[in-house]
Amino acid sequence: MQRMEWYPLLPPDLKQAAYKTGNEWAWPKQQALQVIDFLDSNGCVVDGVEPWLPTKPGPTPLIRDWPQVNLSRNNSHPQTAKEFVQNFELIPSERSTAGLAPVFNISAEKKES
Repeated sequence: MQRMEWYPLLPPDLKQAAYKTGNEWAWPKQQALQVIDFLDSNGCVVDGVEPWLPTKPGPTPLIRDWPQVNLSRNNSHPQTAKEFVQNFELIPSERSTAGLAPVFNISAEKKES
């Protein structure tokens, strides 16, 4: 299932909370966790998460994404997208953009039957 196929299925509050840039949406941590739960309960599997800083005119991608290697302080790799989002913290080199909190761009596909 492509992103544009599931974006319209989201509840209005999650649509409104999204940081939108072009055809891509991303959410603050709490709403991103809700999107992951929504996708899971609607027969989709999250296959990627990209953290961004919500800058203008477009996002500033951060150097870490899931399921790629996580450069966290404890060098542990999150097993799930939800774990990645829950435990994500900016590292010092990412904190220079005016105190912005990260948002999470999520990609998902329909689960195989």
